[in-house]
Amino acid sequence: MEFPTIVYKLGGPNRGPSGKTYKYISVADKKEYDESIRNGWLSSLADACKKEDAPKSKAKKVVDAIGDSVETKSGKKFVLGKSGVVKRKEDYEKE
Repeated sequence: MEFPTIVYKLGGPNRGPSGKTYKYISVADKKEYDESIRNGWLSSLADACKKEDAPKSKAKKVVDAIGDSVETKSGKKFVLGKSGVVKRKEDYEKE
């Protein structure tokens, strides 16, 4: 791979195939490229479009910041607490 190169993510100011919007950034070297890939950027617009078209996983949303919450299909809400433990929203609000 030659550098600099461009990486892509769907959702942004540019209009692409099938009306999808995307954004892109330039990466200067392998280190920046690897970091951007870890952060969800993709090496081509076609790959970004394929990723969105892939069937949605039934996996639960990952909560990674204190206060982030998820809601189950049954309506129960859970929040990542200060201790790093996912708690029921009602319990979190008492802290």
